[in-house]
Parts: sequence; structure tokens; C-alpha cells
Amino acid sequence: MPDAVLVLDLYAEEPVLGEHRLLREAAVSFGRPMVYPADHSELDPVLARRPDLHSRQFWVLHFPFDLEPPKPNRRYEAATITITFDDDGVIALDIMPMQPDEEADIRGIGRNVIAWDLHPADAEAGLRPRSRVMQVVLDAPADATDFHGALGATLTVARIRGAWARKLAASQTPRRFLLTVDGNFTAEPSR
Repeated sequence: MPDAVLVLDLYAEEPVLGEHRLLREAAVSFGRPMVYPADHSELDPVLARRPDLHSRQFWVLHFPFDLEPPKPNRRYEAATITITFDDDGVIALDIMPMQPDEEADIRGIGRNVIAWDLHPADAEAGLRPRSRVMQVVLDAPADATDFHGALGATLTVARIRGAWARKLAASQTPRRFLLTVDGNFTAEPSR
């Protein structure tokens, strides 16, 4: 993804010269997200009966990402992408599933922490390094003009042939971001 707005390098712990070190194993790159107001007619009719409807705003968030192609002799068996919103008042109302050839365990409805656990439909093929989009309907305070949060990722990497079978590669710290309702995205420096 050449115009990535954020790249999360993923590291796995490996023995090197008698001690364990973190070595870069993969990366997840995120494209420019889109956020736009959700039309109330498109939402679940139950929402129309909420007593706090006048003090809430509903947003649709599209967040594209790509998995870096795996190193030779490796495949990705699973991936988890996590978005955490700083404001406890920003919660997921609905999370759309991923591609039809992938299985996704989705967590976070009703919370400010959202996660996609992706698994390939064919375990032998692994997850392909292609574009995907996380889609979420957010429930936020009516006066919200921006969303502060953090992105995190993990990949289960399997060796096709060789000494080790699988290992977990993860981002060392979640990457902070600011997304405004007019679509501006800023990745904050790692701490």
C-alpha cells in the first residue's frame, strides 16, 4: 500500500546467539480511513426508540489495511487487528465481516475496543496479502468532532518447511491516531 497513512511493524521473539531478541517478521499497513455520518434510515429501527437519540451521532468508519507479503517459506495463519477508542462514549454498534473467503471472529459490539480475528477458509493457503477494509458503525456523542485511539495488530506466522512450526508476531505498542469527522487522519509518534 504505497500511500499508507500508518505502518505497524510486527516483531517476533527469536533466539539469537543464546539470547532472545525481537526481530521484524511482518507489517500491516493502513490506508486513509473514511468516516461519514450514518443515515438514520439505514440504522436498526430499534435505535429510533432510544431516549438519548438526540444526544448521539452515528458514524460509518471504513479503515483499509494490507498485510505485507510473507517472507519466503512462510504463510499467515491468522491475524488480529484492534482499534481502541480513547473516549468510552465512542462504541461500536455494528461491525461488518470481512471477505467471503475468510472467517472473521468479530469482537467489540457495545464497547470502545474493536477486534477482527481473521482466519483463512483454507488453512493450507493462509491469509493472502491483499487489501481488506474494516467497517464499523460507531455511536458517539453528538458533539464529537474527532476520534482519538490506537491501532494494534498480531499475525500468526507459520513456516512451511523448517525448524519451527509457528510464532506470533505483534506490534510492540499500539500506534496512536487522531481521525477527524472531516476525514483527516494523523498518526501520532510511537511512545
